[in-house]
Amino acid sequence: MNRKTIAVCVTGFDKETELRVLLGIKERSAELDVNVLLFDSLIRRPSNDLGEYVSEEVLSGESAIYDLLDVTDVIGIITFGDSFASESIFEKVCEKAKKLSIPLVNINDPVHTTDYNITLSEDKAMELVIEHLAGHHGFRRINFVGGFPGNPQTEQRLAAYKRVLERHNIPVEPERIGYGHFWKQAVDCVKEFLSRGQHPEAIACINDTMAVFIMDYLKNENITDIVVTGFDGISDCDQYSPTITSVRKNFGEAGRKAVDVLCSVHDGHNPPTSIQLDSELLIRQSCGCNAPEKRYADFYNDKYGDLNKYKQLTRRLHDMNVRLSNAETPEGFFAATSYIKNYFGFNTFDVCICSDVDDISRKGLEVSPTLVYMAGDAPGVPCGTSFPVRELLPYDFMNGEKPAFMCFSPLYYKDKFLGYIAYDPDNEEQFADCEDFLSTWIISLSNSAGAFYLRKELENLYIRDTLTGAYNRRGLSQLVRIMFSRRDKRYITVMCSDIDNLKQINDKFGHEAGDVVIREAAHSLMAAFDTDSACFRMGGDEFTLIIGHDDVSEIQRRLSVMENKLSVFNSVSGLEYKAGCSCGWVTLPIESITDFETMQSEADKRMYEVKRKKKAVR
Repeated sequence: MNRKTIAVCVTGFDKETELRVLLGIKERSAELDVNVLLFDSLIRRPSNDLGEYVSEEVLSGESAIYDLLDVTDVIGIITFGDSFASESIFEKVCEKAKKLSIPLVNINDPVHTTDYNITLSEDKAMELVIEHLAGHHGFRRINFVGGFPGNPQTEQRLAAYKRVLERHNIPVEPERIGYGHFWKQAVDCVKEFLSRGQHPEAIACINDTMAVFIMDYLKNENITDIVVTGFDGISDCDQYSPTITSVRKNFGEAGRKAVDVLCSVHDGHNPPTSIQLDSELLIRQSCGCNAPEKRYADFYNDKYGDLNKYKQLTRRLHDMNVRLSNAETPEGFFAATSYIKNYFGFNTFDVCICSDVDDISRKGLEVSPTLVYMAGDAPGVPCGTSFPVRELLPYDFMNGEKPAFMCFSPLYYKDKFLGYIAYDPDNEEQFADCEDFLSTWIISLSNSAGAFYLRKELENLYIRDTLTGAYNRRGLSQLVRIMFSRRDKRYITVMCSDIDNLKQINDKFGHEAGDVVIREAAHSLMAAFDTDSACFRMGGDEFTLIIGHDDVSEIQRRLSVMENKLSVFNSVSGLEYKAGCSCGWVTLPIESITDFETMQSEADKRMYEVKRKKKAVR
């Protein structure tokens, strides 16, 4: 099955704007049988007015989710450029589109121009409201409440108000115009209107919040003969009683158009590079078109549902954090996340972690080529399964009976990308309700996961040699019992290794040169004995390895790998000295194992015999 797949890149979307676009994308993609991959970082654009600030390390950790675009086979990208948490993140997504040679559709962004742009116009929005009041209802006493005098939005919508009045031969009277500063001051405007005698038939506000304040005031004054309308169409308009007639940008249609554009380009057509969509009028009860209804019970139930959901989230966060703090293994840590699926009502929920998450040198913008599946709903995939990042998940979610709508959100700690969660919302309503709570939950999980892996990194530093990355003597004391108690292999080998000619190298070229040789020899040993083995630096130039295996000849084969790696290093390093080491080992069947110390002593003797033979040859 070869469905088209599109990518959507957002940061911290909310239900009043981006979410409405996403629902349009989801609906249209389902109609056209197109997969959607939603890459959602959780950080909202900071408000300069409130002094909000997002650090660069957080931005780098968040934006790593967009690196997954490099491994997808998508036909195009949809973005909301005006909502990105930083200009650098938006630029990163644009660069991804160029790198992949795919079109990018940018929605509701007056600042940036991309391949294709869908503009949500408000030019005629206020005209729709005033035309409805004057043309449909026949009102002539229509008052207007703007924001601040001189504000661009206020002036634009005031001009539309005047145009419609003039079109209907209604005089524009300055005393019918007030400025409510986008907030409670709108009530002062109404008081002024009422003080002048004859009540207005309607009051048109330039945002919904002012409409709510005005309607509350009129209710308290028992004034029922004035129609009030809003602007923006926020969800509170549906919650208020009576519901508020308003107007809003056509977000849903923008999402549908964006999908159409990408599919059209992919099919070899040339859609317009710029599309402008007019706003939509939302006719509800406050203008009298729909009969008022008693909605107090519904309103109470809705608010109670929100409060109850918040309480559940708080309890679940507490429960999750307790479980996470007690986890000893990564598997146990992420097992504590699986129950969240039911809370959010997801069809699927999966946690995938970078395979090199323990590597403290890896930075935030680097996504591992291999992921490890840690928890979720993958059919027949056990926890701990590795899979290539290009698959995104360890199961085929793109070729089901229905097109996929899969969301990916980052798990990161400071500037380090840990992995991601993937989730499939069950339906539009749950998708609309979960975003704020989901962001809270994921950020909490990210912080806990970061602390967990940081703790493991510190433990690693305690038991590992800083020069080579091999385990140190403390690591040996912790791991030797575990290695010797295993019963899944037929043989155990203890090997001792010593660097060749290290004293001469130190004396002639300095200890930094000696460190180079020690490090290269250790890396070659660990690369050759990379599975079912542990390598320990015992001090100076001495190493001990414990190896589990099923074939006696495997040790010699792996030693050949080690020697080849050293030979390659020596041939390309350009150094005057050579890296080499001598090894001796003892192999015993698992049932004949006695103690580590005896095997180590014998392996050490054999290693020195190898060194003596090398010197004799020279």
